[in-house]
Amino acid sequence: MALAACVVGYALAPHEVRVVCDQKIAEGYRESIKHCAQESFLQAAGVYAVLDRVQKKCPAVAALDVRYHSSLVANVAVKAYVPRVCIASSTGVHKEYVVCISGELIEKKYFSDAALSGLPIFYIAGADYEEKKADPECITCAHELDSALFDDYSVTWHSKSEIILRSTMPRMVLIADVSTIHDEEKRVYARRILKAHNDRYKQGIKVDMRLRDSLVCSPL
Repeated sequence: MALAACVVGYALAPHEVRVVCDQKIAEGYRESIKHCAQESFLQAAGVYAVLDRVQKKCPAVAALDVRYHSSLVANVAVKAYVPRVCIASSTGVHKEYVVCISGELIEKKYFSDAALSGLPIFYIAGADYEEKKADPECITCAHELDSALFDDYSVTWHSKSEIILRSTMPRMVLIADVSTIHDEEKRVYARRILKAHNDRYKQGIKVDMRLRDSLVCSPL
């Protein structure tokens, strides 16, 4: 879902353009964004045309808030998308991306370290990483997961029918799909099984959560 430009005032050709970039945008892109916006507005380009040019330089740009204080001065605030979760390859050899709160998938390099700080990481397994990370079901899954889930588990997408959750304390491997991954009750019950049968699962427990009304447990 794209975010529209925010425009206050009129599409005038100002004599001066002052541009301020959102701090969520990576510092290395801010000067080129400022230059592009200033040059475009001084040439009397429309706001949506300027937004399109700026987004080609930095896809992290979501909107332009343009306020004309007179026919001579325009103040432009460059707004960024808000990151929600990082997407990374489980092998660590591919580009990393960000799924934003509004659903966009954008390469991680366009965001500042501050914007990315503390974000959960949603891993994708397999050599077909680039294809999988663009799968709408994969993006939706990463976007909709409760951020608190990542406090207890690492999450790795293999397919919509196989998503692996791993925890070290306690040592657990949970196998879920796009539906059951949201089932907190099953995760709680799996922990109870491990606690109640600690002798059997001394090395940890693997739990298949994908059946509707049951859990399939085995020792690690």
